[in-house]
Amino acid sequence: MDMDIVDAGSLIALLLVFVFAYFSALLPMIEDARRRPKPAARDDLASLLRTLSSYRLLTSGLLAVIVLVLAVLGLCPGTWSVRSFGSRSERCGSRYCL
Repeated sequence: MDMDIVDAGSLIALLLVFVFAYFSALLPMIEDARRRPKPAARDDLASLLRTLSSYRLLTSGLLAVIVLVLAVLGLCPGTWSVRSFGSRSERCGSRYCL
């Protein structure tokens, strides 16, 4: 049981590292686009608005994935094992699995 807790904690920590890395790479670009002065030309303004809306979609999509993963982790039973995602031979031992 203790090893399962350690495995689950390690998996969540690894996922958090990737989430923080994604946000740390995305945040400077968003701040740069947000702090730009409003361009006078319409095509430049349209380009800036498209850039900001695409960053908004990327951020909201990532947040939706995070919420979905946390919801699945919260709803899964307590007997769910992190090791069940191992290779097929590790899960089945010497038996044949489909």
